[in-house]
Amino acid sequence: MTAGGSLPGLSFEVSVVISALFAGLVCILVTLAIERFGGVVGGVLGSIPTTIIPASFGFWIQYRYEGLPANRRDLSLTQAGLNNFQRSMMSVPPGMLLNAFYLLLWRYLPIVYSKKFPTWPLTKVLLAVFATAILLWLALASGLVFIMREYVTNTSTATSISGPVTHLIDAETRAPIAVGLGTTLATVLVGLAAGWNTPPAPRSQSRVPPLVILVRGLCAALAIAGSILLARVSSYAGGIAVAFPVIFTTSVVATWISSGAAVSAGAIGPLMLGSSSVTLYAIVSTFALPSLGYAGTTVVAFLAGVLGGSVPSFLYLRWRRGVAAAKAARGGEEEEQQQLQAADDVWGDEDEDAKKVDGASPKMRELVPLRGE
Repeated sequence: MTAGGSLPGLSFEVSVVISALFAGLVCILVTLAIERFGGVVGGVLGSIPTTIIPASFGFWIQYRYEGLPANRRDLSLTQAGLNNFQRSMMSVPPGMLLNAFYLLLWRYLPIVYSKKFPTWPLTKVLLAVFATAILLWLALASGLVFIMREYVTNTSTATSISGPVTHLIDAETRAPIAVGLGTTLATVLVGLAAGWNTPPAPRSQSRVPPLVILVRGLCAALAIAGSILLARVSSYAGGIAVAFPVIFTTSVVATWISSGAAVSAGAIGPLMLGSSSVTLYAIVSTFALPSLGYAGTTVVAFLAGVLGGSVPSFLYLRWRRGVAAAKAARGGEEEEQQQLQAADDVWGDEDEDAKKVDGASPKMRELVPLRGE
């Protein structure tokens, strides 16, 4: 695969650095949003299609001239460039499905390790959970890239893949698109299930240390830069690398350290469901790029991700929170009613005793005291 191109006047490497820095900045802002607004709102904000924007930008500048000689730049996008861009973007949804599994590990592994090793300090538990979860993610992602490269790729039906775009959906990209759509549906279903009984997510009571925020942004920048560079080797690997769970990991760890397990666990369900916005961005980008160009595609795909993923996720989670709160309130009222009924039973018996004593002679009233006296 040949290098596709870069920003006008800038080398490919500099373009990658710009994309990485933008991703790091977005990651830092998301951390502050989760800290300020709590697990539910913060979790959804943490998964709006943001870091995928610099990643898709990197794919576009790399692939747009694919197949053209180095001295020829008369096309804005070649068929080969579109095919590679679509393969990368439609590899993002399978990666996000892996993240759903990854976040489930973060919800349950801390409980498992804490019970199995009750003497472990918090730091050791977090390291054990991180090591287990990230190794599983890497193993599954590697297997997914191998499967897609070996069994999903088809032969192009375009007249010339180095020429202008003639097929919006080429035979070469039909299978990756189908995989992307299927895994998007699966991610949404998993997110809906995870958000059905989401644990409480109170607002953070303390600030995330600045060093943690800085490290979080740095990790996000490195992940996006790595995904763009990997795309030079494999478009599938580049797309799946976009979903590398840097934001998810740092969101959970940072809020856990600064605010406790309640805020951290409460953000997991919203993060899973909110990630559907990222997959929507990838899907819209796949189909919109030839007609809208990169700038127009970015705007339309971002709005589609927010309005079709983030906003519905927030409304769904708010509804489930309301149902859970109402159920808890009813449970409290029923318990209170049971306590009042028990008290009424006791006091009712005492009232009957009082009536009997009141109707007795003065001497009898002295001999028969009321119950409880």
